[in-house]
Amino acid sequence: MSYFGIVPNENPAVDPSYVPGELPPGAAEYLRPANPRLLELRARYAAFRPFRRPQWPVVSFEHELELAYFRGDNAYSWQVRGGITEMQYVLTAYYVQTADRLGLFDRLTEDHLFGSYSFDFNGRRVVSRDLLDSILQINFIERMTGLSQIPSATVLDIGAGYGRLAHRMSKGLPNLKRIWCADAVPESTFLCEYYLKFRGADERVQVLELDRVEAALSGQEIDVVTNVQSFTESAMESIAWWMDLLDRCPVKYLLIVPNTPDQLLSMEPDRSRLDFQPLIERHGYRLIARESIYENAPSVQKFGVYGDGKLWMFRKDA
Repeated sequence: MSYFGIVPNENPAVDPSYVPGELPPGAAEYLRPANPRLLELRARYAAFRPFRRPQWPVVSFEHELELAYFRGDNAYSWQVRGGITEMQYVLTAYYVQTADRLGLFDRLTEDHLFGSYSFDFNGRRVVSRDLLDSILQINFIERMTGLSQIPSATVLDIGAGYGRLAHRMSKGLPNLKRIWCADAVPESTFLCEYYLKFRGADERVQVLELDRVEAALSGQEIDVVTNVQSFTESAMESIAWWMDLLDRCPVKYLLIVPNTPDQLLSMEPDRSRLDFQPLIERHGYRLIARESIYENAPSVQKFGVYGDGKLWMFRKDA
């Protein structure tokens, strides 16, 4: 097993990195900071002031993100940072196989495009953190909500990033009628538009610009809202804006995957952190599950890929 395009070494990645390699035709020309579409989104988002911008702009995108290699180890997804090794991916992949009740491990595919750290697994398939995280999160949603059995189900992904989860859902759950993707970071909307079209997931997936989210979602019934490591990178004011928006859309379930696993903590402009679970509950959501990403597998929690994560599921009762 090895990384595609590089030889594993003994020095763990401590900074953003990616696996250089071939890009699809036109990707390098389109995925550039001077792209007019990206400049337009930056200007529109900067002028949209219902809430404070997320904390990502504090981290220089010139340092954290190479646009053409957006699936590398960066602010969207740590993959080998912190000393994560090949063997930890092996262990995690075996666990995902056993936990995957939907059969996504055998149906979803992976490649090394756009800088992802991807691994050959047992000579029969390729795995990555993108793939493994997505399979576990979709299976958790399924256990909590029965999403695959809801006819014409709808999903809203808040903080959709480059579209990782929406891509996997669109390929793995054919019953979904609509997946909306929204993000307060213009680079994310720009990449999400490109990536979902590239992956052929754009027929049922709609990327919403931030300043058009309210109009697009007005009155829409949403079965599941997902928020993966987004609210915990946002100020309380921003989280409150999203929750007020959800009040105007009938929502049944809310998944939150924080990067502060034991508490739901915001990131304020002064870098302090506030507990936003009471805010979620004031909007009528009740916590029905909080599980480790490797539930009932303490060895995988200890030795798997970033095993300290938690999955929180809330339900809004009628």
